[in-house]
Amino acid sequence: MPSLSPSWSEGSQDVFDMENMIGSLQVIGRPQMSGGAGVAAGSSGSSSPNNTHDTNEKDALIYQDGQLVSGSFEALVQHLVPTSAYYPDRTYIFAFLLSSRLFVKPHALFQQVCQVCTFQQNLYTENVTKESLGKFGPHCIQLLSEWTEMFPYDFRDERMMKQLKDLTQRIVKIYPEMRKDVGIIMHNLLAKLAGLHKYEELLTRINQEVAHRLLNIMPTTDIYEVCSSPAVLAQQLTHIEMERLSMIGSEEFVQAFAKENEIEVSRW
Repeated sequence: MPSLSPSWSEGSQDVFDMENMIGSLQVIGRPQMSGGAGVAAGSSGSSSPNNTHDTNEKDALIYQDGQLVSGSFEALVQHLVPTSAYYPDRTYIFAFLLSSRLFVKPHALFQQVCQVCTFQQNLYTENVTKESLGKFGPHCIQLLSEWTEMFPYDFRDERMMKQLKDLTQRIVKIYPEMRKDVGIIMHNLLAKLAGLHKYEELLTRINQEVAHRLLNIMPTTDIYEVCSSPAVLAQQLTHIEMERLSMIGSEEFVQAFAKENEIEVSRW
């Protein structure tokens, strides 16, 4: 399993070491380098045979053997943002959204993604049309769909929910036919958040009952009187654990690992 601890390239605090962030995930649809390392500036696909790069070049992505290994935060965000002709690979979306929270809060990252989408495509100009934007609208909605599916708990933050509504409303204004897709995204997201809220209330009641039993000595029940079959008991325990495990977000594992390196993380 690749290390999830923060790692920065020497000489710059704005460069992410993607080898530590996402291991050896293959980035599809980007420049492929044959041997050695290369620098891809933005989406231009330019490369360099040298293993070093100018850390002041904010739009540099570093590839080695066709794999993205590091890059500035700005370049990695740009790599995440779709265009009319480009959509990021799903493995990159998951890995970057998961690991980036070690360095930046999800709401701050989402805000920057929204800003890049807005300014890059001039979404708030009066003369923008879906003909001029091409497939950007569907690609943008797809990215939002994947984000809300992979990390729905990010949107418990009211700031993220507001930004999500603002961006989707703008997209729907330009692409009216996508109103149904946006509706499905919002419905599924709200359903997941409502389910989490309900589950948290259940856990609160369970903890209160446990505390009550500890304070008031109550007669214990012999487990064999409730269920005499070990197989059935194991199945019931599995159902209980699966329900609890299903409510754990992927980001919670990263946050748990990050606590082990809390001193190192706090420096950045």
